[in-house]
Amino acid sequence: YTAQSVSEAVDVLKQSEVDYILSDYMMPMQNGLDLAKIVRNKMNLKIPISFLTAYSLATKQEINELGVQKI
Repeated sequence: YTAQSVSEAVDVLKQSEVDYILSDYMMPMQNGLDLAKIVRNKMNLKIPISFLTAYSLATKQEINELGVQKI
């Protein structure tokens, strides 16, 4: 599955069984960290998440607290 934004990704997660999330950190409107917070805190999913990006403003602590791997 693919999504162009956090809201699209959330829709995919609500409708489909997903084993792994590979997300760019930089996305329109919200970023990958916002997606990870929604997945972990609001949806309570334990799906493995990795970020792949050329540039990131997220702190390592924030990423680690959500159990996200930064590639």
